[in-house]
Amino acid sequence: MQSSQVRTSPLLRNFATRLDDTRIQVTTKLGSQTVVRADFIPALFPSDANLQHDFLRDLALRTNPGAIGILKDMADRCIDAQATAVRKILDDGSGTQLSN
Repeated sequence: MQSSQVRTSPLLRNFATRLDDTRIQVTTKLGSQTVVRADFIPALFPSDANLQHDFLRDLALRTNPGAIGILKDMADRCIDAQATAVRKILDDGSGTQLSN
């Protein structure tokens, strides 16, 4: 597994984890609470940075419809942080290698 973390604030952490060759999981944690956890196929992640935000927002809303309300004003920043974490994994593999 490979993982990348981007902190949005001291309490908000956003992760992207390559679970295997066919799945990436994005997670947003508020303190110790998982607010969003969703998987997607890497080939579906848009190459256009302008579309990545909408893709991840839609994914979050499908997985946990209340997540945007919980994150309030920080929701867009968290989604952008998730996109950054995903790009780190997809673009240059700079995420941290995790042992199983």
